[in-house]
Amino acid sequence: MTRKPSRRSDSLGYYGTGRGVYISDEVRKSLAYRVLTPTQRLLFLDLVRKYNSRSRGGRMHLPQGFIFCPGDCVEVMDEVSFYSARKRLVEVGFIEKRDYLKSLVPGEPDIFSESARWKKYKPSESEMKRLERARQRGQKRVLRGRYRRNAFLRKNPNLNRTATVK
Repeated sequence: MTRKPSRRSDSLGYYGTGRGVYISDEVRKSLAYRVLTPTQRLLFLDLVRKYNSRSRGGRMHLPQGFIFCPGDCVEVMDEVSFYSARKRLVEVGFIEKRDYLKSLVPGEPDIFSESARWKKYKPSESEMKRLERARQRGQKRVLRGRYRRNAFLRKNPNLNRTATVK
């Protein structure tokens, strides 16, 4: 009797063999995610990793919430950066702070729960200006690349002219 091949193939290990963090395109394209600083985005990745480990990959609701403290992070950052970034994740709506779940013991860690408020996040005027400047810089970079490519093709007429981008 032959054994069936496993449906799960072994990882080639190019980018590691352990579990990872999945961030959907919906999150990455959202205004709430785009207004985050790089430090806040790194903390968001650690938050998603912690949430997924507690909720079985997002398949289980956590009515008692979860604790998210500096010791839960893979990324190295100081406590001031951690707490300010975590506060920003609450403001943007990725998580909600649940003070009513916290016991009245001094020094008790804060308790958080998952949230979908980020889907309705409206950036401030200054955040919108920053996002618009970033979008314009990206467009200029693309146009600059097209210009350089077309200039190169004009200087080298023996190359394929069908590849010219207008």
